[in-house]
Amino acid sequence: ADMSVECFTAPWWRLFPLGVLGVLLFIVAIPATIAWTMRAHWSLLFSDASVLGSYGSVYKLFRRPWALMPIALLLRKLCIACVSLFLSRLAAFQFAALLLLLLVWGLCQWH
Repeated sequence: ADMSVECFTAPWWRLFPLGVLGVLLFIVAIPATIAWTMRAHWSLLFSDASVLGSYGSVYKLFRRPWALMPIALLLRKLCIACVSLFLSRLAAFQFAALLLLLLVWGLCQWH
């Protein structure tokens, strides 16, 4: 990263579309593709050897009801990164948002 490029200036806006494309590709498209593939093979996840061999590394540590947990874990990591990045100047609000996020995550796991 070039720290000399100031935000919202002409050089920054020239790179903005590339940044949006990168976010969409790596942060949205890859987990969405994994989730879609797992849902498409849902009935075969634990019974078909070829499905287990191809996609098992993503979900084999989880029981069937929790097979999509790796996608939820990626979403949690994304939320933590976004809160840490975008609320870094507001420490109290950042702490409250992270605490709320982890509390909601804990309640979802407890359910």
